[in-house]
Amino acid sequence: MNFTPFCLPTGIGSLPHIEVERATEVIFKNCPEIPHLPVLSKRSFKESSVIYCSEGMPCLIIDEEKKHFYFDTRGDITPALEKFYERYLSQDLNSFAFSADYAYGYHSMLAELSQKSFPSIKVIKGQITGPITLSLRLLDQDRKPIYYDQIIRDTIVKTLAMKAKWLEKKLRNAVPQARTMIQLSEPSLQVFGSAYVSLSREEVIESLNEVLEAVEGLTLIHCCANMDWSILMETQVDVISFDAYRFSENISLYIRELQGFLARGGMLGWGITPTFDERAWYESPESLMRILEERLRIFEEKGIPKDILLASAIITPSCSTGTMSETLAEKVYELNQKVSQGMKRRYGLPMGE
Repeated sequence: MNFTPFCLPTGIGSLPHIEVERATEVIFKNCPEIPHLPVLSKRSFKESSVIYCSEGMPCLIIDEEKKHFYFDTRGDITPALEKFYERYLSQDLNSFAFSADYAYGYHSMLAELSQKSFPSIKVIKGQITGPITLSLRLLDQDRKPIYYDQIIRDTIVKTLAMKAKWLEKKLRNAVPQARTMIQLSEPSLQVFGSAYVSLSREEVIESLNEVLEAVEGLTLIHCCANMDWSILMETQVDVISFDAYRFSENISLYIRELQGFLARGGMLGWGITPTFDERAWYESPESLMRILEERLRIFEEKGIPKDILLASAIITPSCSTGTMSETLAEKVYELNQKVSQGMKRRYGLPMGE
């Protein structure tokens, strides 16, 4: 699906707010063209970044009181797997839905989108945890990452694919005039190539593509750490979102792959507003625009024209703001929007199409 963002702003996903009304207000105000559903991980244990996508997975034990969760693969798990694959093969989307217990922010904002008119929206975005990150962070009863259990890993990938389909359907129904975008958050891809974690390149790409292929609209993969960026460029993703404040030089090392990615219509999410510490307090829209232009120059000098970079750019924070104070998170969103507006004015960019 063709879309040219021309430096429109959006957020990455989670916010630190407890009150969903304030979180959605911040999003609509600062991301009017590409608003995103909020993950409110501080509201409850079930809405944390690891747990909120786990609902409906077979063999997963969640002790909310002790805030403990793990896959129990002991004994005969065949009946649980049979029930799971029956739901999957019948494409029972509702059985893979995000309930309000796990994603209250999603339900609240989807209701608001359905009840009011938001003519400025060009793309409406929802987020899920990516299959690699989720299967590395969820453990079995022996505290081993469930990624290495191929059977359970397959159920995780398929659960996420179905949740992505359910979420896309809800987004499309809520804002029928807008494109949809599903984000996969994959911070754990930074461990690819590590001596301590064994990941197959082919399996990583295959798992990502299985989720991406479940989506009809736009897709985005976000990694806030450094990684082998060529992996993402080999997937079917539409947008690669990265921490441009710190890792632009790193991603430019894959210039040939990046040129091919952009040539097929790929886009970049430039995470230029820092979220990894409190640095945003000391930055301004002007200072961040200077940094962004310096980062763009790195790619220009390696052969990618600036007009292509600007046309395919989405302006984002470097990562989510879920661990910040509410005040600082709102500062990040405000800075991010002002960088977008400043870049559009400076280079005479349209509103996105």
